[in-house]
Formats: sequence, structure tokens, C-alpha cells
Amino acid sequence: MTLWIRRARLGRIGLLVVLAGLFPAEGRAQIDVPRFLSEHADFSSKDLQKLSDGQVVVKVPKPPDNREVQVLGVAIVSVPLDFFVERMRDVNTLGSSSTVKQIGLFSSPPKPEDLAGLEIPKDDVDALRKCEVGKCDMKLPGGAIERLQAEVDWSKSDYSRRVHEFVAQGLAVYLQNYMAEGNAALATYDDKSEPLSVAEGFRQLLGQSRYLVEYDSEFHSYLSRYPKASLSGVEDIFYWSVEDFSLKPTIELNHMVIRMGSGAGGAGGAGGEATIATKQLYASHYFQAALDFVTLVELPGRDAVYVMWYLRQRFDGKVSGIKRSLLESGLRGNIGDVVGSLRTEIETAYKANR
Repeated sequence: MTLWIRRARLGRIGLLVVLAGLFPAEGRAQIDVPRFLSEHADFSSKDLQKLSDGQVVVKVPKPPDNREVQVLGVAIVSVPLDFFVERMRDVNTLGSSSTVKQIGLFSSPPKPEDLAGLEIPKDDVDALRKCEVGKCDMKLPGGAIERLQAEVDWSKSDYSRRVHEFVAQGLAVYLQNYMAEGNAALATYDDKSEPLSVAEGFRQLLGQSRYLVEYDSEFHSYLSRYPKASLSGVEDIFYWSVEDFSLKPTIELNHMVIRMGSGAGGAGGAGGEATIATKQLYASHYFQAALDFVTLVELPGRDAVYVMWYLRQRFDGKVSGIKRSLLESGLRGNIGDVVGSLRTEIETAYKANR
């Protein structure tokens, strides 16, 4: 029996091509990235020059509602496309960012031992001690909250160890269920008075999608119907992380999907492009749902790629006023750090391997 109550309701739901218009349906030639950035991402000639000069350029698009924050980071990384993707397969590469405090890969099938290195923040352990359904300072389903209080003896000196065992077991089983049932297995959080469905969060994020079906319907179907759909050239990678972007450190569970050659030529078409989509399956704080969508496009005649990293995060409440300003500022710096650190790590590795 799963340790995480699964009450999310979901039909067909898929991952959004968040770079709206990136690959117009009527055009099948490889994308002209500078032109796209100018026409669709509010890049000025100065922004394009900064990009050409080796800087990371970050934009904060306006979201569709006040619960979502979006950020786009773009850079040129001087390595071949295949090498970049190969490094991304090693999730420790993502740990080069200062915002990623811990990271680890899941085995297949996932098991609690995969989270042996997870250090649960002390504040979270203390919060769980007082946690109850509808009033908890860490995101958990109601059934998990009830079991936590029933199974952990807080009077014992080893309660921190017991909390770690509980969380590791819960996340491993949660991921097993997702790998078997897909989005139908996503949690509903009961940390506040109003339940919060992860699946509903993705429905909200994906509701504005118009382009993925037109651009690459096979990939859309795979992402929507995982694990029931199959598609050649796709890799699934599952990992956990603890990330801190100036708020509370957040434990996350992620599903990364890599597809080579998913460019303007479609599946199996001309090379020169790749897509890496990351879906946040669980977050211990703040988020209802989040999506990263990384588009890679080779520069003609160079061992280099454009990296366009688009992040959409749907929070567990309204984000407005000063809070929005602070979050957008923090995320702007975060994505700049992530893309910049990633570029440095991958370029350094490439030089060492030549």
C-alpha cells in the first residue's frame, strides 16, 4: 500500500511547449534562434549582442494568472549538441548550480536506499513534529500526515532517523506508483485547509498549450500518456534534489525526459536539435506544479548550441505585489546561475575530454 494518498484526478494531460511559437507549425526548417528571440521573447539587439558576447540573458515573461511565475534563460554553450545532452544524462551536472544543495538519481525500480544521501532540513523535521492534516509546514497528502504521526515516536531520541526513513520510503513508493500509473498517481497536498492537487496544477500550466500537438504530436502523446505510450529516441530519468533559491530549501522529485532529434524535422528528422523536459512530481514547499523545458539548437558551422531554458512554476497561492517582485527577482538570478553554472561545468568537461 502506498504511503502517499493519491487523490488527484486526471485525464489526458501533457507537457507544454512553453516556448510558445518556438517551432511554428507552418515552418519545418531548423529554427533561426536570434530571429525567434527577437520576435517572440522580447530580445532587443543589445540582448542578442550580450548573448553573442557570452552572457546569459534572462527574461521574465508575463504569466497567465497570479499563481504562476515564468522565467527564460538563454546562453550559447561551446560544446557539440551530443556532448551537452550526454552531460545532462548525469544529473550531478545539475548540481553544479549553487541553488542545488543535494541531488541523487533513482534506480529502476526506485527504492528507499536511493535517498540515503538526502539530508532533510532540520526546520522540516521540526515542522513535521507539529504537522496535522490541514495545518502543516511541509507539503504532504493527508494519509501520509496521519501515518507519520502514528509511526514516529517523537519522544524517542532517534525520531530524526525515523522521519528520514518515512520520507524516503514514501517518495520511493510514490515514484513507483507514478512510473506504473502516470499522472493519475500524482499527490494531493493536504498541508492547508484547501487540498491542492498536483495534477490540477499541471492542468492549469498546460491549459494554454497550442503548439506541442502541432509541432511534435508524437512527443506530446508520449508525455501525456506516460507510461502507456512508447516512442523511440526518448529517455526517462528520475531524480531527487534539495534546492534553495533564497526561500526554504525544498525537497523535489523530478521526471526528466530527453529526446534527441526532436527539432523542426520532427521525430527522427534532421539533427541539430534536442528537447529536455523536466516535470516536478513533488515539492516539499511552495509549489503546486512546475515544468522546465530546455530547447537545444546547434549553431551552424560551430561546436556550440543555443540553450533556451524556460521555467514555469505554479505556486500554492496567489503571488502578487512585493512577494511577486521578490520571487521574480530570485528566479531571475536562479535561472541565470543555473544556466551559467551549467555552461561552465559542461564546457570545462568538454575541454578536458578533447
